[in-house]
Amino acid sequence: MEKMVDAISTLARCVENPAVHHPHLLKIGRAQKAYGLNSTDLHNFEAIFVEAVANACPDIWNPQCERAWKDAFNEVIIPAVDEGLRA
Repeated sequence: MEKMVDAISTLARCVENPAVHHPHLLKIGRAQKAYGLNSTDLHNFEAIFVEAVANACPDIWNPQCERAWKDAFNEVIIPAVDEGLRA
């Protein structure tokens, strides 16, 4: 879990630069291949992660935050990690 949080922190810092975050997310996917993960697992992680962030930040959490996180997972994180899983 700590490595995934580190990866998401890296993504947040370089969201506008796919040349930086894409290789990192591919590496995560390749590393998780040994555990037999698939895209369903990645979507389950998304749901748990978004819920955890919402619970950790109740004073600032709102529908826009939730949408932004879900978009980040579905448009950037999951496709790249899934690509790494299939590599």
